[in-house]
Amino acid sequence: MSHLPTGDVTFLFSDMEGSTRLWERFPEAMPAVLARHDALFSEAVTAGGGDIFKRGGDSFCIAFPCPAMALTAGLAVQLGLHRESWPLPEGQTPRVRIALHVGRADQRDGDYFGLALSQTARLLAAAHGGQTLVSESAAALLQDALPEQAGLISHGRHRLKDLAQPQEIFQLFHPELPTEFPPLRSLESFTHNLPGQLTSFIGREEEMATARQLLQETRLLTLTGTGGTGKSRLALQVAADLLGEYPDGVWLVELAPLSDPSLLPQAIAAVLGAGEEPPRPLRETLTDLLRPKKLLLILDNCEHLIEASAKLSEDLLRACPRLQILATSREALEIGGESTLPVPSLATPASGLTLESLARFECVRLFVDRATSALPTFRLSAGNAPAVAQVCARLDGIPLALELAAARVRVLTPEQISSRLDNRFQLLSGGSRTALPRQQTLRALIDWSYDLLLPAEQALLRRLSVFAGGWSLEAAETVCVDGEGRDVLDLLSRLVAKSLVVVEPPEAGQVRYHLQENLRQYARDRLAQTDEQPRLARSHQAFFSTFAEEAARKLKGPDQVFWLNQLEQDHDNFRAALKHCGAGPDPKEPCLRLANALYRFWFVRGYLSEGLKYLESALDCPGCASGDLLAKANTAAGVLTWSLGDTTKSRAFHEASLHLNRQHQDQIGIARSLANLGIVASHDNQLSQARGFFEESLALYREAGTPSDVAMMMLNLGTLLNDQKELEASRPYLEEGLQLARELQDENLITAALYNLGVLAEDTKDLSAALKYYVEDLERQKSYGDRQGIALTLRAVARVAGRCGSYDVQTFLLGAEEAYAEHSGIPSLDTDKEGEHTQCLQAASLALGDEGYQRLWEQGRALTLEQATEYAVEQSRLLTVC
Repeated sequence: MSHLPTGDVTFLFSDMEGSTRLWERFPEAMPAVLARHDALFSEAVTAGGGDIFKRGGDSFCIAFPCPAMALTAGLAVQLGLHRESWPLPEGQTPRVRIALHVGRADQRDGDYFGLALSQTARLLAAAHGGQTLVSESAAALLQDALPEQAGLISHGRHRLKDLAQPQEIFQLFHPELPTEFPPLRSLESFTHNLPGQLTSFIGREEEMATARQLLQETRLLTLTGTGGTGKSRLALQVAADLLGEYPDGVWLVELAPLSDPSLLPQAIAAVLGAGEEPPRPLRETLTDLLRPKKLLLILDNCEHLIEASAKLSEDLLRACPRLQILATSREALEIGGESTLPVPSLATPASGLTLESLARFECVRLFVDRATSALPTFRLSAGNAPAVAQVCARLDGIPLALELAAARVRVLTPEQISSRLDNRFQLLSGGSRTALPRQQTLRALIDWSYDLLLPAEQALLRRLSVFAGGWSLEAAETVCVDGEGRDVLDLLSRLVAKSLVVVEPPEAGQVRYHLQENLRQYARDRLAQTDEQPRLARSHQAFFSTFAEEAARKLKGPDQVFWLNQLEQDHDNFRAALKHCGAGPDPKEPCLRLANALYRFWFVRGYLSEGLKYLESALDCPGCASGDLLAKANTAAGVLTWSLGDTTKSRAFHEASLHLNRQHQDQIGIARSLANLGIVASHDNQLSQARGFFEESLALYREAGTPSDVAMMMLNLGTLLNDQKELEASRPYLEEGLQLARELQDENLITAALYNLGVLAEDTKDLSAALKYYVEDLERQKSYGDRQGIALTLRAVARVAGRCGSYDVQTFLLGAEEAYAEHSGIPSLDTDKEGEHTQCLQAASLALGDEGYQRLWEQGRALTLEQATEYAVEQSRLLTVC
């Protein structure tokens, strides 16, 4: 078929939605239906000047010279299908989906190959029967060439299942055709945390098909292979293709930044949004969360945590019957029921192949794609094809190696790249000497890439390996500076341009960077060969200690959400800094300073056990420290221990803190210790003792003139008085606390005050005021990120709705609250309202009937947190308060 269009081609792909079901139900009528369907396509393609280059069953792959011809043909097909009288009972009609895309493609043997075809297929997969979708590239060429009465409706920007960057998608409009369809089947319509990719996914069709098949047969699939073969990228692509199979989501857990196996449950819990549920072990909370869910968990880079990964995977799979795990590792987990899929290097071409034959190899397609990204004018040609083939062969088809080599086309021709590889890899041509050949090859390639750098670039690459999980420009400029005054930004930019440092998408106006894990490990090995490692560890620890102390000062005030997110971004670096502290000659004081600075972050974001472990380790470190640091560490440990449900141990920490604060006459420290002892006493129902602690603490704070602490104590006292049923005595404390919190713009205190004023309003039967407080609380909690606060307030709004007789709203919200609490692993602390809560549920069930009650409950459980919050806010404004 030499007449097939070449260069930039418009592709039209189609298939019939639900055709298997139609064949099963109407086997006698379907041959005639399919024949008419095929005839409509043939007529439209012939009239439109297209070429059918592939077909199968009820699907067509058609090439057109331009998008206007393709759209005209697609419209003709849809109109013909819509107008046809089909020989199917029950009003059934065949529903065909069509996708149009323009892209560069090459042809061989009457077929096409290239990225444009997979992009068209992804677009088709997002469509519904009866719908015609048009890509951004095709729509740009159609603005002045639309058929009569036809138009294009934008669906906005969507990521398709190739995980690429979002693109705008359009739908063909015509007055005779349906226009209303369900949401597009893009990544945005599924529950997942799969990251977008800056580069296209090339090849691996065979491995993709095998992995999808294995996941139909096994609950644990491990992709194995040496570093650089693309295990992680393959896992992400397989997962993206299977999003529709997992109603509870596909969740990626990146293990590369973790060095402590005991933190594996914490890493999974953080991804799933699960909080600790004191005093239960986090493993039990995870198990209970996952037990009812049909969910795919991706554990990426297990090799350095292989035993911990194997044990936790085995435990979760035994307890959670619908859970599946997709792991990537350099070795199998070696547990029962595991299937493994080796991910080899890409097949490499022999010498002497034609250009057309060479272009079929995945390794060549990958090299060309990445080279074109680095140098848009790059093309595979008869002149450079032998050198490209030699590069692919010499690099054993390792994807990471090919990507690094392709990045060099900015400054080297393929022939120059090949000649440099020739000398460097002579040692490896005879096979393995001391390690697996592919491991040697990957290291040799990175050696080669490293040796191409200037000495200053090499030095920065080594130094960047001190960071865990990424870094900011400020961190690099502070930690990695040398004594010669070289510009770190300039050197870092060069490493980015050479594809050795990855730039992450900006967040909050700040760009971050990271090293691909293989490169980071290589650079760490290089750093260990120098005398710089101890100095860099100290510099890293000093920078992140200063950063943590600055952030700790900002966690009371208007910017606390921003600073909490900043601390979250660098959590792995803080873990590394704590490790550096502990390895120093006098570890106690630096460990205490950093742990004290991080404790509020650990408390708010739910890293309770981990934070307590670091604090106790710092307190047990050998050496001397000031009484102030020791007192603050005991306070922090007491707060985290109380949050974990151990009031006896918490009281001991706070009593030790009080003793130390009194020794060095720290008035603020004394007040803080008294306040925390009051909280512990209140939790243990020792209300009179708690009141005494609170009142003494408040007096000290007032004397010291610290408004945020005064506000906190006003709220503590107001809540305690409400618990003692002294309702009117409680009000002035809570209202003054809220006023102070607003003046300070302290979101933590504002939301606490709003919630407790809402409870007080409920108890005084002022339901209108209660709703007002709860609504503002919910709106603020969304950005602050206090998961427990959101769950409590959703329940409170539901409770008020039930008291007003709006049982549908109550049931809907309680279903949402229950699902969110389960997902987050948050226990209900609203124990004083449990009796009323049970009565509300019983009343709702009676009012709505069992069927109506269950339906609303399940609808509520299907809501996301954002949807539940918006619904609660909207319904609160509509409720008629009785």
